[in-house]
Amino acid sequence: MLVNKMSIECGCTTQNISWAERIDQFKENLNKINCELAENINIFKKNVRNFGNKYKPKIIHKICGNTFNTTTVGGLMNSGSVGCCCKNKTEFLIQNIIEKCFTNLNVNKNQGLIKVPDTRCYYDHQIKTKICNSIGETDGPDHFEETIRFNNGTIERDLNVKIPKCIENNWSMFRIYQPWAWKNKDKPILKKVIKELINKSLNSPCTLSLMKIHKDKYKNHIESWKNICNKLGKKVNIEFIQIKFYQF
Repeated sequence: MLVNKMSIECGCTTQNISWAERIDQFKENLNKINCELAENINIFKKNVRNFGNKYKPKIIHKICGNTFNTTTVGGLMNSGSVGCCCKNKTEFLIQNIIEKCFTNLNVNKNQGLIKVPDTRCYYDHQIKTKICNSIGETDGPDHFEETIRFNNGTIERDLNVKIPKCIENNWSMFRIYQPWAWKNKDKPILKKVIKELINKSLNSPCTLSLMKIHKDKYKNHIESWKNICNKLGKKVNIEFIQIKFYQF
């Protein structure tokens, strides 16, 4: 049976088998969420046998290189949850750049707590002008791929909640791919990209601005933006910025 692109056996044969006895499958599943085990296998097995799925092993996040032990075995395996701090660090980094680059504009400094109207969801960033209100999203891998066994709802919220609400309110949106931003966190190109993304999004209401190198990755977001605009009778406006030198 296939569940979210990952093959798992019938629950009656594997569900109650400890991950200590399925170490190869555990490591394979970690690799699918860009992680690997950072502790001795025997130590891992011993602690999983003692504490079960509540054990928090040492994990390396291959996207940023950080080592963390904040996520349980159950969280890693059942939802693909990655407790690395780099996602929040990237959002903070981008917010800091926004506040420094757009001192003359109304920047919402309540980063990460910008409520999506009439929902329980939140946007990451927000900039207001007299012409346009632009919403920013820092997108980790969970915005594009379902996590292990279960979809954590991020993709559905993006396509069916955040984008429609943005367009309904005549807001624009800029999106940046978090792994790319983290890899370029110490390079001037990140600041340039963020400034260009925001400036493009502020040209007119209901504009979606993206990096062209990530166009294929955002194909579902682009399609959703077009469909919602057409449904609501809004002009479809999607802007791409190009950069000559980048690292991924």
